Amino acid sequence: MKKNQLTDRYDGRTLEQERKEVANRNQSRFTGIDFFDTTENGLIKTVSIKNTAAKAKRIAVFPGNLISVKEIEDIAGTTVDAIAAEGTKDDVTVDCRGLAHAQRHFQRNPTRVTEIQVSSSNELQFSQPIEIFKLSTFRKLGSEMLSPKIYRRSSDNLSLVSIPIKNGLQLDDQTCWIVTVAPNSDVDLSFFTGAVRNDAFLLKEAGRRMN
Repeated sequence: MKKNQLTDRYDGRTLEQERKEVANRNQSRFTGIDFFDTTENGLIKTVSIKNTAAKAKRIAVFPGNLISVKEIEDIAGTTVDAIAAEGTKDDVTVDCRGLAHAQRHFQRNPTRVTEIQVSSSNELQFSQPIEIFKLSTFRKLGSEMLSPKIYRRSSDNLSLVSIPIKNGLQLDDQTCWIVTVAPNSDVDLSFFTGAVRNDAFLLKEAGRRMN
């Protein structure tokens, strides 16, 4: 895994340069809107996963408000091998500082995703899907699939693909994000964030304006 070393996106830009560009692009969309917390606009959360097994593994990176593999199957209608947690278990190693807190944070504070960068040393990994399941206690709502290889450009770094998100996908309690990790493969998933619905921030901001 190459955690925190994602560089050379399309034309040699670094991850930090890309982060600033995404943040500036997003900020223009927030003008005149005061019910979003934009302080996390353009920030990045990277989750690194390594699978040493001889078969692919399906990992729920951000499971929404689902707390177990069985509950994911019951509510989302799909199977996973595990919910991502820091450390190594059953041939899968997850590296992401504060992952459990991030999962709770996104569950409580719906966050728009504006871009996902996928990095891997194994070309096979770019054929593996990222699936986003909508959750409802009443019925199955289906899913959306992102295939990294579809977004690859001829000028891309061979070990990195950037997926622009333009259809309002977000991290929240009603969405389960699942990645399939190829056999004997590694993947770094970098989530670029946009607007956040953060009630704690909004209450503080409202108090500040009243003073």
